[in-house]
Amino acid sequence: MDPRQYAEHHAIEATHWWFRGRRAVLRRAITDLAVRPNRVLDLGCGVGANLDLLAELFPDARRTAIDIEDAALRFCGLRHDDALCRADAATLPFDEGSFDLVVALDTLEHLPDDESAVAEFRRVCAPGGAVLLTVPAFPVLWGNIDELGHHYRRYRRAELVARIESSGLELAFARYFNFLLFPPIAAIRLLGRLWPARDRAAPKRSDFDVVREGLLNDLLARTFALEARLLHWGPPFGVSLVCAARRPV
Repeated sequence: MDPRQYAEHHAIEATHWWFRGRRAVLRRAITDLAVRPNRVLDLGCGVGANLDLLAELFPDARRTAIDIEDAALRFCGLRHDDALCRADAATLPFDEGSFDLVVALDTLEHLPDDESAVAEFRRVCAPGGAVLLTVPAFPVLWGNIDELGHHYRRYRRAELVARIESSGLELAFARYFNFLLFPPIAAIRLLGRLWPARDRAAPKRSDFDVVREGLLNDLLARTFALEARLLHWGPPFGVSLVCAARRPV
């Protein structure tokens, strides 16, 4: 990820609509998974938003977080005393079966060989344990957020499920989310392609720059958070995908 993004995420993750709505959806997804882990691994921890949620849901678990970027770990360490480790999510420095729950939230799209990475997630997951992934959905939605994030791809549901199943994990569910806001987000991304910025030398603008604090931000956050109630339904499309799987005993 562009290192400049970490400072931005650190500043806005408590208030920005995307982070707020996403937390509500992830809380529901993890609840649906019905796990009580003693050992949790957060792959690609970023500035620590995921650890906040994991600490809330599993206060007694031993949490370990990794990221490949020193900048991310520095921000994460400002407010977390969990074990932090600089490592590549595709070649993890842990023994087989080390964790009861492995989460990779908006991480897989950053890895060049996603098939090998999911196999590695399975390796460090204990038999009977669970793996939870979120990824950006639909290649047609490719935009500045993907460029700034140094993404390799966006996923369709069938592609992500194929990665899970080829690793030997057993799929629990794979669902699109950020469904209600899909139309305006898709329109903004597609229009941005039709009318690109005139100054090509100017820095790319992040999606997070479009709406900050205020009434619109709060409305978007509440709209996105409503999807926690729709997750069981499994919307037919969305801006993102959440996928859960278990390692067979």
